[in-house]
Amino acid sequence: MSKELKHKLAITPAAAPLPRYRVVADQIADLIRKGALELGQKMPPDAELVELLQVSRPTIREAMISLEMMGYVETRFGYGAFVAQRLPSNRPGLIDGCSFSELVEARYWFEADIAAVAALSISEEKIAELREILRKMTEPDLPVHELDRYDSDFHMEIARATQNSMFITIMDQLWSVRERFPNWARIRRQILGAKENIVAVQREHEVILDALEARDPEAARRAMQIHCKNFGVPFLEEGVDRDNPSDKDDIVLAIMERLHVLEDLKKE
Repeated sequence: MSKELKHKLAITPAAAPLPRYRVVADQIADLIRKGALELGQKMPPDAELVELLQVSRPTIREAMISLEMMGYVETRFGYGAFVAQRLPSNRPGLIDGCSFSELVEARYWFEADIAAVAALSISEEKIAELREILRKMTEPDLPVHELDRYDSDFHMEIARATQNSMFITIMDQLWSVRERFPNWARIRRQILGAKENIVAVQREHEVILDALEARDPEAARRAMQIHCKNFGVPFLEEGVDRDNPSDKDDIVLAIMERLHVLEDLKKE
C-alpha cells in the first residue's frame, strides 16, 4: 500500500455520536469516492486496515458489512471484498433530516405504489429473475449479509420492472438512506438471526411476487405494504429512532399508529 494511501487513511474520527464501525465505514467510503481506492480494486486485507485505522478486527468486519449494504463494496465468493465497479449516488441534501420512523412510513407508501405500477408492466423475464432471487434467498445457512443483498436486489428489480427511472431512483434512495442509522445492521441481524423470521420474510416476498405474476396491482400494493410494515415496525419498537435526537416519541407513535390501523394480510 502506498504512503499516500496510508496518509489518507489516517483520518481523525468523526465527532458525530456514531458507533465505531460506522465512523470507519464512512472514512473508507470517503476514500473510495475520492479515488484513493479505485473502482474494482481488491480491498486491503483486514489486518492492514486494523493497523492503519487503529480499530479492532470486528470493527473492520462490521464496517465492511455496512459498506457492502451502502453499495461501496462487493463481496465475491472465494475471492474476497472489492471496491464496487459503480458507486452509489452521493447527493448531499437529498434526504437530509429524515428520521428512521419517516423512512419506515415512506417505504410503506412509495414501495407499495411502485409494486402496483410494476404489476402493470412486469415482463416474464423479470418474473423469472425475481423467482431466481427468491430461490437464492431460501438456500440453507445463507449468511445474513448475503440474504440482505438478495433482499435489496428483489426490491430494486421490482422498481426496474416499472421501466421508470424516477421510481428506480426513489427505491435506491429509500434503501441507501438506511445506513444513516447506526443500529440498522445490528437489529437487522438480530431479527434475521431467527429462522422463523427468515421464513416469514421469504413468505412475504413470495406473496408480493405472486401478485406481480398475476398482474394484480392492488394485491401487489397491499402485499408490499404488509411487508414494509412487518419489517419496519419492529425497528421502531426496538428504539432505532433513539439514535436520532430530532426524532420525537410522539412522531414515532403517530407513524406506528398510522401503520397499525390497516388490517393484516389475510392468511391463505
